[in-house]
Amino acid sequence: MPLCRPLVWLTALACWAAADTIVLKNGRRILAEKVIESERGVTYETAEGVVTLPRSIVDHVDRDGAMPPVSSGPGTGQPGTTASTRPAVRVPSLAGPAPPERVIVDGQVDRRYLEDLARQPALSPAGRETMVASFLSAVEFEIGHGRLSAALELAKRGVDAAPGDPRLLLGQAVVLIQQRELRQAREVLLRARTLAPNSAEVLKFLGFVEYSSDRVEEAIKTWKRAQTLAPNAEVQQLLERAERETAAEERFQEASSVHFTLRFEGRQITTDFREQILDTLEELYRQQERDLEVSPREPILVILYTSQAFYDVTQAPSWTGALNDGKIRVPLEGLETMTPALRSVLAHEMVHTFVRYRSRGRCPAWLNEGLAQLGEGRSSTRFAARLLDLYQKAALLPLASLNESYSGLDQRLVPAAYAQSLAVVEMLRDREGLPSLGRLLDRLAGGESVGAALRAVFGLSLAEVEEQLGAFLQRKAGS
Repeated sequence: MPLCRPLVWLTALACWAAADTIVLKNGRRILAEKVIESERGVTYETAEGVVTLPRSIVDHVDRDGAMPPVSSGPGTGQPGTTASTRPAVRVPSLAGPAPPERVIVDGQVDRRYLEDLARQPALSPAGRETMVASFLSAVEFEIGHGRLSAALELAKRGVDAAPGDPRLLLGQAVVLIQQRELRQAREVLLRARTLAPNSAEVLKFLGFVEYSSDRVEEAIKTWKRAQTLAPNAEVQQLLERAERETAAEERFQEASSVHFTLRFEGRQITTDFREQILDTLEELYRQQERDLEVSPREPILVILYTSQAFYDVTQAPSWTGALNDGKIRVPLEGLETMTPALRSVLAHEMVHTFVRYRSRGRCPAWLNEGLAQLGEGRSSTRFAARLLDLYQKAALLPLASLNESYSGLDQRLVPAAYAQSLAVVEMLRDREGLPSLGRLLDRLAGGESVGAALRAVFGLSLAEVEEQLGAFLQRKAGS
């Protein structure tokens, strides 16, 4: 069935039940159904039960202002969690000087030509530039076609041929970052920095790797140096976020378990509650080891914030109940013990971490969010009738439009995006079993496109997945 254009989505989604928006005095907004105002406070329903907010923190309630939440964050009723699906910095164009036309022949890299260049014993300065440009062009070509292993092989061969050229080292590091091999990328970038200490581009990527490896102070220092060399708006944005994070966590304490480092404000949680959280995380870790058949090599960092600090640091949309950008970030306020809602959020974020690891960060958002909701134990049965209605009106969101983090979506589309993602992933799981979704992640990790990976694992194109969703929803709605 054909899918509608974006302008049609907003009209079609009017079939979802209306909801109210509770506006807090600190500016935060909570989408909720069945809001009741009284002198004592503002009460509303969540999937986990009834929540009452003190009147003193509520500014006003906007009636029928938005759609109902799909999921709720711990202790706030705040809907939704999200995972970042791409690096915080873009992969640059790697080509230097214009390479010869011989680099790409009939849609393939001419490896014999590159090898001939690499074997020349003594190149002139111009010849050396041609070789560097040729290898960088070949690496960029392979990255663009999703062949990361081939790109890395070419990058390493280029570095072997010209070990003193920082541009080739940067090219190798870019591929390693794409593969989420951050430790190796850092080693390569440190070599590049030694050769080119005044390269803002090298420092930009080194700062990203430091930040992603929880060396935030080093990232700040590196990005500041990059900004003095060549001011860049993207680097400035990253730098400001790192500085907000450092300021918010200045007095945080840490606790650890086998697979986790838990960071929190000392007054925020009791010792017993802290142990409950770590025990729950370890339990969820073992579950995902079984389900996704992979084990992240590095300890997983989980940061617990007050609600205000969470939004100050992440600048996430108001509907976000947690965030996973390589670190699991959870707003936690007003809880003293583990609750089903908090466990659900931690389960959701745990899946994001394992998916990021197995797919090397190349998982589209619709698959990532669908898997995360499966990990919570959710089912699309609750939404099947409404999704089926949208499907029959050709008003479902095209999956190709749901590749990036949902934090960039119009807020009114977020509930439908989550529900649809869950339904699609359930359909694929029911077709071939949960291990098939792991094989899909493996192919994405290897650089295959989403369409090619779906075809290889399920024998379906992206369009065919969307077409078959209707029959699946019909069965769900009738069950």
